[in-house]
Amino acid sequence: MQGLRAVRCTHCGAKRAPEAAQEGPRSPCTNCGGTAITVDVTAADTASVTATVSVTLTPAEQGRDWRRRWTEVQQDVNKLSSPERGEMSADAVHSASHRLQSLFIQTYHLKDALKVATPSHGISPSEIERAISSDGDLAVLADLANLDKHGNLDRPPRSGHVPKVLSAEGTSDPASQGWRLTLSIAHAETVRDGIEVAQAAVEAWRRHLTNWGLI
Repeated sequence: MQGLRAVRCTHCGAKRAPEAAQEGPRSPCTNCGGTAITVDVTAADTASVTATVSVTLTPAEQGRDWRRRWTEVQQDVNKLSSPERGEMSADAVHSASHRLQSLFIQTYHLKDALKVATPSHGISPSEIERAISSDGDLAVLADLANLDKHGNLDRPPRSGHVPKVLSAEGTSDPASQGWRLTLSIAHAETVRDGIEVAQAAVEAWRRHLTNWGLI
């Protein structure tokens, strides 16, 4: 046994006529013009909803300026730093490695969005480039990003040495019941973990953005 309890507009919450759950195409809400609905059902034994409900969310901010990119690289490095929850397989390890190396490119090219915004924040493009070249963490990031994007470096490495990705491995993490990516990167006479390189680069950008008064 089941009974229809309420039909309401998903967008504004206004009550809709029960017939709205069966309409096709559905008439717009008289209050806000939206067509998505939410159907509440109360049931004694089983309940089913046969109406097709679609929900569309359009974020207010659609731009890809440096602030949006800065937010995204922070979110992405946090995700990659967390244990992977899916099955650990060769494809999954390759996919995680691809996301990390793509993050190198996105994090490095925050510089381009910053340059576009130069008239509003007053930090010159040359000052941004100097910050990258003089900061060891950003210099390594620049070399890794250009290597992954172009396959080789057509000029001397900013970090003084050409980094080399050695291997990507997945290691089980019993504490989280997941697994973690390790991307080994040789640089100069050391071997660094790729996720740590990404974390260090994000923190380097944070230092410079703070010093420039942008965050």
